Amino acid sequence: MIIITAGCGKELEENINSSTSLDDSAREELLSPMQFTVSTKESIEQSTESTKESTEQSTESTKESIEHSTESTKDSIEGSAITVLTMYVPTGLDSLVGQTSLAFEKRVSELSHGTMEIRFVGPEEVGSSKMVLSSLLTADITGEHVVDLGTFSAYALGNYGSERNMLLALPYTFKNHEHFALVIRGEQCQQWLLDSLAAGYPIRGLYYGDEGFREIFSREYMTNMDRLSGMRIRIPDNLYLETWADALHMDPMEGSVEDALAGMERGTCELVELPLTYAMANDQNHQIRYCILDHHMIQATETVICEDVYQNLTEEERDIIQEASAYAQYFGIELAWDYDEARMMEELEQEGVVVTNPKGRYALIHSTYDPSYDEYMEALKLATTKEEQELLESQYELPSWYLTIRELVDEVSEDYQEEYQEILDLAPPDRTKGKYD
Repeated sequence: MIIITAGCGKELEENINSSTSLDDSAREELLSPMQFTVSTKESIEQSTESTKESTEQSTESTKESIEHSTESTKDSIEGSAITVLTMYVPTGLDSLVGQTSLAFEKRVSELSHGTMEIRFVGPEEVGSSKMVLSSLLTADITGEHVVDLGTFSAYALGNYGSERNMLLALPYTFKNHEHFALVIRGEQCQQWLLDSLAAGYPIRGLYYGDEGFREIFSREYMTNMDRLSGMRIRIPDNLYLETWADALHMDPMEGSVEDALAGMERGTCELVELPLTYAMANDQNHQIRYCILDHHMIQATETVICEDVYQNLTEEERDIIQEASAYAQYFGIELAWDYDEARMMEELEQEGVVVTNPKGRYALIHSTYDPSYDEYMEALKLATTKEEQELLESQYELPSWYLTIRELVDEVSEDYQEEYQEILDLAPPDRTKGKYD
């Protein structure tokens, strides 16, 4: 079992203090609880100094009282006073999810003054994300679960009551990290955290996260999307990614990242699809020689807690979990922005990886194809033969891969059209673009 204590968060606090992407007012709001603690500490020190100056005898008496109180508190903490929660982290602690989890753990420890402890476990200790999530979902029946809380893909939780989570997992929905941040910080998305609980599942959402854009990696020469046709690609258990791969005429196969990378060595798998940040954090890039920045999907995550565990906490402890969750989501947003993808691309290129950026796919979909799609669909209703349908495709210049993905989007968002449109409308305006944008 991997145990991370509050002291492990020192580097994270330094990262926050040194970061510049939040404005001063937002950063002041983010760090205000820490500032309050420092202020209180200074006040106590001043008060103690004043007491010392007034009478040495009183100071000695106060010191003895404090020491006695400290020993009493220590005995209480060493006894049964500490609430220990086991948290599942699916990737390494150096990944975006891992570092955000560390920030959550650190904040819980600070707010509880050490009376609450988060212990981390990963797949090597408790199994795959699917197995762990299953144990959480059946906890109300069996009374047992391998962890108390954990981070999972938003898509996976969409199959258990959080149907609106599926909107976060649709291909080519998000323009960039800022777009995703604007969505998950919105009031609408925060309400989705309770969807699974409202649907009768014994889990409560705490916060959303951004694990980075998913990209395509290969050991074979690969410099444009056209060359992907017919190639076998590893994907996770995700129907939307399967549809995306089919739309681009690839041959999708489910499997773990490790198996896919081993398959690339053996020649049984030609492509692997995963978040760029995961590839870098887990040192997988030695297997990779070519990278295509397709930016087809952000890996959205949601951290949830078992409802019976949550209800067994004291009211104060529940407040601490909620405040630490808000902090972790804000921290994760900041970290995703600071996780400079351009820098990572440069590191890959320095190691000999060829990076290809098929620019404009998001804009091509939402600015070029979408505006003519509705008119095309109305005309399609009048077409009676396959020849007429093909003629319409030629007239409207809508490629088959786009139509396949758009059909998926329409099907998933059918009951949530207003919510999905709000997501698209939150896309930030274009800014000066870099080499890898």
